[in-house]
Amino acid sequence: MKVLHVINSLDIGGAETLLKEALPLYLEKGVQCDVLVLRKSSSNYEELLKAQGINVFYSKVKQIYSPLQIVYISKFLTENHYDIVHSHLFPSQYWVSVARKFSSNKQLKLVTTEHNTSNGRRGKKPFYYMDKYIYGGYEKIICISKGTEKELHSWVKETSTKSYIIENGINIEKFKESRPLRKEDLVPTYKDGDILVVMTARLTEQKDHTTVIEAAVGLPSNYHILFVGDGEKRPEYEEMVKEKNIEQHVHFLGMRSDVDQIMKTCDVFVLSSHFEGFGLVAVEAMASGLPVIASNVTGLSEVVGDAGILFSQGNAEELKESIINICENNKLKNEFVTKGKIQAEKYSINNFIAQHIDLYQDLSSPVNNTVER
Repeated sequence: MKVLHVINSLDIGGAETLLKEALPLYLEKGVQCDVLVLRKSSSNYEELLKAQGINVFYSKVKQIYSPLQIVYISKFLTENHYDIVHSHLFPSQYWVSVARKFSSNKQLKLVTTEHNTSNGRRGKKPFYYMDKYIYGGYEKIICISKGTEKELHSWVKETSTKSYIIENGINIEKFKESRPLRKEDLVPTYKDGDILVVMTARLTEQKDHTTVIEAAVGLPSNYHILFVGDGEKRPEYEEMVKEKNIEQHVHFLGMRSDVDQIMKTCDVFVLSSHFEGFGLVAVEAMASGLPVIASNVTGLSEVVGDAGILFSQGNAEELKESIINICENNKLKNEFVTKGKIQAEKYSINNFIAQHIDLYQDLSSPVNNTVER
């Protein structure tokens, strides 16, 4: 079986990180997976994948949102034989669905993963008809949580006949066994007794770093906020930190390849997203032994459950109090650390791989030879 994954980029994000971790494991199970990427990024994921035998190709169309991507993908699918094409994220999800129509490989099966509970298209009537057409081109739609599936069905009810829930997974042992860094390597001004609060997420509107920055204003002077990741909102957030005069306490670490070690070094993890299909980094934090504080939004709240503190999305005061409460109450902190480790065990990447392979095998069987449009 040969599967092509199509994704916007190999930036450090939830879907991208999951691919980086999962594809070598598919190969071990006898499933050859290649990756077609629409936009070059500055992460080292390409090198890591190639080193483990995964082919990484790039679209020759420079603009990720250009409809010319359809032409390129269609030609790529015609020239290279795959049994299944699995798309991730918008606009890859759109371009793949349309490109298959023009490919000469009529036996090709399409799968897409719905990674979020919300996006900018939902609620806008013209996009409803477009989404209905696009989803109609897929044989299977994987939803990463119950909340993701529920919201998808609410938007395009026709997807209910072809959707499946496969929850994300992580390499639990990697995060359990990782070694911490020196705290001074993350915060040069670190002193004994300082508290390190980490948030790992792309610096985008969805992740809502603004609420964390506002919460940081009211934290004691020995608390440090560490933002791991990069994105288009970074200049705006850096300016906000300057305006609030908290530059000594909020640190932008950029994209890092040692997230597991950073988590082992810190004291508490925060994820303040406006919306979240799953929240893979929250599982990574729990597996690392960090107490987790997360916004109470669909998808993320499922993953964290009662193993962490859920705060009202956008409520900086509540977030601030939650951070102080968990950091200054060792009994409470240890309780959430224990619960978090147990919760993380539910999300093994081995289960994730096995469920996907079962779905691929079912899809490639001779009886599954029709496409719904």
